[in-house]
Amino acid sequence: MAPVYADHPFSLVPTPISRLQDSQAASDVYDELASEMALVHNMIIRGLNSIYLQAPHIKPADEKSFGRYMVNWHTLIHSHHDGEEDMLFPALHRLTGVEGLMCANIEQHKAFHDGLEIFKTYADAVAAGEKYEGGRVVEIIDGFATALVKHLGDEIPTIVGLRQYDDKLAELPKLFQEEAEKTMVSFVCCKKPVCLCVGMIELTRNRNKSACWVCSKRLATSTPSMRTADGRAGHRLRPLSRS
Repeated sequence: MAPVYADHPFSLVPTPISRLQDSQAASDVYDELASEMALVHNMIIRGLNSIYLQAPHIKPADEKSFGRYMVNWHTLIHSHHDGEEDMLFPALHRLTGVEGLMCANIEQHKAFHDGLEIFKTYADAVAAGEKYEGGRVVEIIDGFATALVKHLGDEIPTIVGLRQYDDKLAELPKLFQEEAEKTMVSFVCCKKPVCLCVGMIELTRNRNKSACWVCSKRLATSTPSMRTADGRAGHRLRPLSRS
């Protein structure tokens, strides 16, 4: 069987640092923060890809677990965007003095909001034991994924562009760190109700990791590429096995 990777059908976001490495140019804090954001976005895209690819092939015994997997993916992206709108974006408006600086990003959030809610409603129902249809999952994702993935890509140059306000953004690295910690605290692996699932993991250094699959009695491992920091290499999806 040919290897299957979670880097399609929705394309990953290249990191600014990877592009600078290609040209051997020096990076700055804006390139680095934008690259960290790109890795978070790629984690979201990998999760979406893994759901999209696996949805038509879920066995009846795995339907509720897969439903929880989908719920957890939705919780991740919902928390990420709430953190931006509630904390990161208002702080950027305050620090730069430019009201509405990030409004285009907020408008993009609205473009896929309804589709995500339809996804969440269906995932909740499946997790609760209602009838599962893989084709329906794919159909729902097709309804919002284009707008979502476009947004995840567009936000990266916006962060790099904050360089023009450099004299006002000494607090920016701390701000990003605080927002990230607040968003991700619920996603520590193996702590219910939410865990990071293996299809969503993006590594920034050459380290092997594995993660539990929605805190159920199943275990999956990933084979991370040694080039994950460039935002282009993929994770192989291995078969699930009983623990």
